[in-house]
Amino acid sequence: TTKLLHMDEISYPSSDAILGFSPTFGPAYIPFYGSFREFSDVYDAFNELNFGAGEGVAYRGRILVEISTKMGASGENDKQVSPLHPDEPNQVMKHLSRHKYHLFASFVQGNMIMEKENQVEFEVSIGDYGNKFSPSSHPAPSTTQPCNAVFDGSKYFFMPWGRTKPTVILHSQWEDMTFRAEALNTLIWMREFMAEKIEQYETLMKAYAREYELQDKMDNVLEELYNALMNLPLDPPDEETATELDHKRYAVRKFTLGQWDKDDFTHPKKKKKKK
Repeated sequence: TTKLLHMDEISYPSSDAILGFSPTFGPAYIPFYGSFREFSDVYDAFNELNFGAGEGVAYRGRILVEISTKMGASGENDKQVSPLHPDEPNQVMKHLSRHKYHLFASFVQGNMIMEKENQVEFEVSIGDYGNKFSPSSHPAPSTTQPCNAVFDGSKYFFMPWGRTKPTVILHSQWEDMTFRAEALNTLIWMREFMAEKIEQYETLMKAYAREYELQDKMDNVLEELYNALMNLPLDPPDEETATELDHKRYAVRKFTLGQWDKDDFTHPKKKKKKK
């Protein structure tokens, strides 16, 4: 499989020597996903997923990677492969402490199924945990009870679960990267919040609202956006497990938010009146 690291995600070009940084990454795990597990030796219609031409669906594995950039000209005697320094494994170990996680899933219904000859079962997996075909996976009730789908009288088949719904439980252990997920979730929420407010304004425009109503709505939207941006809960990365990239990206986010000014969220017509 292939994993692509985009430069804009691991570096930040800037004239500010403190804010800008060259490509850096890890030490952190990079997961690999490829085409479906039910592959064929003859022809795989989703083989392009194994080469980064799309988001893979089946877990293949992961590797621990660290990337750093050194400025200056490279010499002919530079070694491409060199042994690890004795202190480097100890520096990486702090990023590998794991926590136990338990996932409980309940299936409500299964419709529009095309399979009619063989029994159907559903599997819940995270990485290699829950993959019943993996020799390294620990036994766990991660699959539903196999059963035949029932014809729905039209075109498809459905699972005859009735009032008894199948449930699965998945136990796994992962490195604690909660601080990264919280920062990402905050930014995703901000994007969805802004999209929702803009959609409300566009709905008023389509309804041929009066100009003063549109202006009042825009003022409220800009005010809410400004207050939301100024109160984003972007906490500093965890000092024990955060990498250099985590600290660099946190500094960029704080700098970007600090560039916003109250006037940037003022209705254009009001700006002209102030002048």
